[in-house]
Amino acid sequence: MTGLRDQAILWSARLALPRLFSAAPGQGLTTLLFHDFCFGDESWDHARERLRLQLDFLTRRFTPIDLETAVADHSGGRNSAPRVLVTIDDAKRDILKVVDVFDAFAVPVAQFVCAGWSERAQKGINPDTQTLCLVSWLRFYDGPRDTVQVGAQDFVLDHDGNTALIDAVIAAPPEDSAALAEREQVTRDVMRNGIICDWDELRDLQAGGMTIGAHSVSHTRIAQHSPQRQAFEIAASQACVAGELGACPWFAYPYGTPDSHNAQTRAILRDHAFDAGFTTYPAVLRADSDPLALPRIALPDAPMDQAIFEARVLGGGVPLARMKEWVS
Repeated sequence: MTGLRDQAILWSARLALPRLFSAAPGQGLTTLLFHDFCFGDESWDHARERLRLQLDFLTRRFTPIDLETAVADHSGGRNSAPRVLVTIDDAKRDILKVVDVFDAFAVPVAQFVCAGWSERAQKGINPDTQTLCLVSWLRFYDGPRDTVQVGAQDFVLDHDGNTALIDAVIAAPPEDSAALAEREQVTRDVMRNGIICDWDELRDLQAGGMTIGAHSVSHTRIAQHSPQRQAFEIAASQACVAGELGACPWFAYPYGTPDSHNAQTRAILRDHAFDAGFTTYPAVLRADSDPLALPRIALPDAPMDQAIFEARVLGGGVPLARMKEWVS
């Protein structure tokens, strides 16, 4: 099925179908989303060579720009030179093994960080971020099912996202969650096993020219939660990133799908002075794009043939996404 989809994307690009959907180079700013760079048991040498080929194509066909420039002037226009913005979500440590490749091609990168993940990856315990770490831990809790207490109220601790428990933790003073926090701290070694960048590593990346934005606290579909949880996921992640790395007016919605953001989430971003909010809606970024619901072309978390990569970047998947919308 994946092979058929790839072939459809390839022919869509070859037949210039993206132009019918204002999704071709020169019709706006193309924003790409990477998550990973090395897949399965392939070698890093192979993964790095694939990235070199991809960046060689980007720099030949586009003018790479940084996040600040993209947000300040995303209008582009049909007659402007094709431009591209490269973004990465989650701050996985894979970036440390390929940042030099991006640097060699002078391609700026914007990294969106789950504040709870990076905070839990950091060595040491910060009592000021107890709630943030708890929410991040509870969201993907994978331990035994149990009954826990926050204040005087009992909750079931399980593998279903712990929504009610997280709401209680957010609302309660930290001392009401002290016992739960002790359990969370025991599990932190899992976050220090090399998967997620800690703040020190992110500081080094930032010093090298990378722009760092927020990607929520716990990587959840924000719009599906209570107003209190929505505000926490957005505001606490911004405050944590800003406290570690400086001003953070950029946000990427986890998953970025229509069910992950809505008018309420955008209002919260606006209230906290965010300049940009990125989705995974496949389109090019144009003058009339909502700055708090900006599109991105998400690249699959799998190795790609170079021809398929080029077709995706050129908007080959956009007509397929539109057709799927019409059918559904």
